[in-house]
Amino acid sequence: MKRAKLQKRSPEVNLVPMIDVLMTILIFFVILTMVMGNQKKIDVALPQDPSSSPAPSVDPTKQPPSPLVVVVNPEGQLTVKGQVVADEIILASAKEQLSKHPDALVILTGDAAAPYAKILSTMQLLQTFDEKRIVLALEKSPTPATESSDAEN
Repeated sequence: MKRAKLQKRSPEVNLVPMIDVLMTILIFFVILTMVMGNQKKIDVALPQDPSSSPAPSVDPTKQPPSPLVVVVNPEGQLTVKGQVVADEIILASAKEQLSKHPDALVILTGDAAAPYAKILSTMQLLQTFDEKRIVLALEKSPTPATESSDAEN
């Protein structure tokens, strides 16, 4: 009979020990935070948001120089503003523009039918002056979905 009474009794969850453990952990983290707050902090100069305050050395009215755009035509000739120019003249004008203006760019672009070797050799020559300010411009090719819709119309 005793067994029957023990089996009918449902188990109970005692929350008091669990609350004691949680309070102990909470007190530990509060004390740890107070101790860590008294330690010497490292001075770090964080970067500022450029929109919050303008840089004092930048003149907002000053326009950046227009980039020198060099185009390789299908015949492999270099052109600037639509006129065929010798390689040496382009290199000299690129060197002059990059030395005069610290924020100037030289943009190299080529026709789709232009010899790739000519574009590559021109890019390598221009990069001898300043590789960070020489840019290779590409045209985005149409997606296949755009081409098929154009063909249907």
